[in-house]
Amino acid sequence: MRRFEGKTGDGRRTLFLFEYDSQTQCVHVESVLGPPQVLTLRDVAARLPGHPDLVALIYGLHEGEVATSAWSWQDAIGAGLFSDATIVAPGVSEMMRTRRCERADFSPLNGRVVDLREADLSGVAFGEIDFRPALLDGAIFAYAIVNRCRFGPRQLAGLDLRHALLAGADLRGLDLSGAKLDGAVLTGADLTGAVLRGCSLRDARLDRVDFSQTDATGSVFDGARGIGTRFVRATLTDASFIGTRLGAAEFAGTTLINTSFKDAILAEARFAAAGGVAAARFDAVDFDNADLRSADFGGTVLTGCKVPARPPRLGRDTDHRTRFVGAELKSSLLGSDWSYIDATDAAITLDTRFDETPLKAVEAILPGITFAGHTLLDADFTGAELQDARFARCVLRFACFSGAILPGADFTGANLEGANFSDADLRAAVFARAWVFGARFGDAMLVQANFSSAMLAQVDFTGIMDRNMAGVSFAGACLVSALFNNVSAPRLGLARTTFSGACLAGADFTRAVLTDVILSGAQLSDRDGSIEVEHPQRPRPRRFNYTATKLSPEATGPETTCPNGEGGQCSITQLLSVKVPERWTTS
Repeated sequence: MRRFEGKTGDGRRTLFLFEYDSQTQCVHVESVLGPPQVLTLRDVAARLPGHPDLVALIYGLHEGEVATSAWSWQDAIGAGLFSDATIVAPGVSEMMRTRRCERADFSPLNGRVVDLREADLSGVAFGEIDFRPALLDGAIFAYAIVNRCRFGPRQLAGLDLRHALLAGADLRGLDLSGAKLDGAVLTGADLTGAVLRGCSLRDARLDRVDFSQTDATGSVFDGARGIGTRFVRATLTDASFIGTRLGAAEFAGTTLINTSFKDAILAEARFAAAGGVAAARFDAVDFDNADLRSADFGGTVLTGCKVPARPPRLGRDTDHRTRFVGAELKSSLLGSDWSYIDATDAAITLDTRFDETPLKAVEAILPGITFAGHTLLDADFTGAELQDARFARCVLRFACFSGAILPGADFTGANLEGANFSDADLRAAVFARAWVFGARFGDAMLVQANFSSAMLAQVDFTGIMDRNMAGVSFAGACLVSALFNNVSAPRLGLARTTFSGACLAGADFTRAVLTDVILSGAQLSDRDGSIEVEHPQRPRPRRFNYTATKLSPEATGPETTCPNGEGGQCSITQLLSVKVPERWTTS
């Protein structure tokens, strides 16, 4: 293909491209003043009688010779070989034949804009081409390499750029509304401030792409993949990210309204505030089965998110926690498995269906969380951080708190039958008026725990950590047949362990050290018997049998306050001074 410039009969500058095809013996002709034409040499001769030099000129171009001819471009125009019609861009057929265009000048010719509208430029590898002066409406750049090209503000809107290479492209502020970018490679591209309304980016490669401050309303990112993609302050209203894989994506300040992340992988994605930018905004967002391992939702308000048909996949170990620090959300977003989440200072609203499925929260960080009044049968809080958590009046039968951190937790009035508190940290935890029958406390730390008026019949305290009950309150508790073998109860500061008013019928204090405890009003038995126990957590009273209390006077000391209110060491008479009642009711 050869390019020549000349002048028409009226002095206008024009441009022609000739190529001779030796197989078909046809001449391919393009001009800015007419559509591409394919002419046989006979056609040329017929159109230009008396101008054999034109034939020689064409042959000369094909053979690589320098064309010298007296034949003028004016004669060609005048002879009607090229009609004065719609402006077309030069060299389109050459670009499609070679699939390359390293350099091209698309500036206006004859004062008329180069027209590439509807041109099929699929698969062409473009160099540093400036398309800004040209018309591109409807042009097709599918599979084309255009990452070094320059485009005008609205030239890419609606274009077909499927599978195009745009890696590292500078597309800042451009309008790509309605563009088809399915399968496109945009790695490292900068689209800051671009308009992507209604764009399709299915299966696109988005590694390190910057979509900051873009308007991608209604865009489709389904199946797209990328690491480190930035959507900071972007608008993603009605956008779809179904099945996307966007590791470590940044969404600070992003507007997410009616956005779908169904089946998306958003591992390490950040929705929290960052770098002075506020947290993302959520409304009617769908995280159905989304992978949210290590994702950060700190400080976000998620209460308006859709209830997912399938709960999102959260972090599965302590190294990949999903973080909701300071966030507001509903339990329906999390489903029934909260394991390993970090919800420090979060406000989690428990919805109406929360009690229907056993909760699993293994090693979750949930300080101060409120479950008060809910049913949590078989709940698993193994290793969870639950400082100051609120479980008042909860039904927690057979719940597992093994290894949990529970200082200051409140179980007031809860049903903890069969609960497992092995290895738990229960310092200053409150079990007042709770039903704790059958609970296990092996290796648990009970210092300053409060079991006042709790129902603790047959509970085994012999294996508590360091056998230390310093500062624990059992005031008014039912401790029928409870085991305290080998435990000690030293004073902790001013706090003394107290069994004041407790029912100790059948309790076993063999080798226990009670030299500084309060036993005033405590009821010890000297023979076998039974007692009926009533509790708000039980539909009907339960009867417990007991034997004689095992507590020798030697276990007490001068600082002990005996059941009759006098100081110790307590005598047998003093220890048995208060009669065991026939019925025990929580106060």
